[in-house]
Amino acid sequence: MTITPRKIMQHPKADSPKYWFAEKGFETLFFNALSSTFPEGERFFIQSVRKYAGQISDAELRANVERFVSQEGQHSQQHERHLELLADQGFGLLEDLNRWERTLLRWLVAKMPRFALAVTLTIEHVTAIFASALLADQKRFCEPMHDDYRLLWHWHAVEEIEHKAVAFDVYQQTGGEYGLRLLAAIEVAVFFPAVLFFRHVLLLAKDGLLLDLGEWRRGSAFLLGRNGLLRVIAGEYGRCLHRSFHPLKTDDSHHIEEFNRLYAAQLQIL
Repeated sequence: MTITPRKIMQHPKADSPKYWFAEKGFETLFFNALSSTFPEGERFFIQSVRKYAGQISDAELRANVERFVSQEGQHSQQHERHLELLADQGFGLLEDLNRWERTLLRWLVAKMPRFALAVTLTIEHVTAIFASALLADQKRFCEPMHDDYRLLWHWHAVEEIEHKAVAFDVYQQTGGEYGLRLLAAIEVAVFFPAVLFFRHVLLLAKDGLLLDLGEWRRGSAFLLGRNGLLRVIAGEYGRCLHRSFHPLKTDDSHHIEEFNRLYAAQLQIL
């Protein structure tokens, strides 16, 4: 799969709607909570993969690592801009959380680099599932997004699909310990949903929606009901537990072709 770093030319703005997903609070704040994890998360992925770049002998993989770094760097920048908008809306606590997580993740890369890389490839699997789910049902997950946000999420999703195998291949070519990969998969399955839920709850509380049962009923169906976003991710997650797992065994490249056709005029190829 070809990895093409791109820069988007349209971004969320200060006057974009606060509730930009179908004018609904619960769903918008869920995506905001997820977006807020990306700036530090993407930096962590870059650091984890770069730690082993010098050990890679395969020229194609070395080139893909550079493209991976370019894509993830752009993702971090764009979601940092979104984080600044959220701070202006009164959600500055997200930046405080990110400063604490930055320290923790840098420590993990420095002190436990193999585990950091195993965590990275596992979260890359999660983001690839999320991306595929988002684009497979665009009527439900993309069309309700305001125009100022739709390109950001569609672009990020497509590039996650493109580079979904890079961290895994780096891990495999530099040791590929199955036991550590399994441990990382268990850790991510526990802690990543907890971190996301905590952030989402904080945003709901800040906006006075935490005790709104109507919001929770509708939002829970969106995330956990039949074909719900988190339910789809949970159903696919277990594939990474298998010893024979490889991200490219799932072909979702058709989403890339569609994206390039729809948004060519709003992209700068890097």
